[in-house]
Amino acid sequence: LSLTSSYARIRIVRSHSLDVIVDIVGWAYFFAWSISFWPQIILNFQRKSVIGLNFDFVLLNTIGFASYTVYNSLIYFDSDVQTAYTAAFPRSPIPVLLNDVVFAVHAFLACLITGIQVSDNI
Repeated sequence: LSLTSSYARIRIVRSHSLDVIVDIVGWAYFFAWSISFWPQIILNFQRKSVIGLNFDFVLLNTIGFASYTVYNSLIYFDSDVQTAYTAAFPRSPIPVLLNDVVFAVHAFLACLITGIQVSDNI
């Protein structure tokens, strides 16, 4: 008996109530983080300026959220990617929920809007 390949999967609770709580917390995090993008976009629009906004931050955020969107979308929607993930991590469930995909898409679009505001001011 080899202990290096042994593992235990613990399922705390599998209930409809817990699934609802997970969904509520996931969507709450989506709204909380999504709201954080809009003050900068609105401020840029009102001032008709992006003075004080770090362009590197905008570029890196856009690239980062584009990558995050691709990752979340593929692992959530693509059965081949899900199969590859399950093969690589057989003890782990797919770690992406719908709210993760929606957040990634929203964050990417918000960064893209901010990037357009920046490019219009250069």
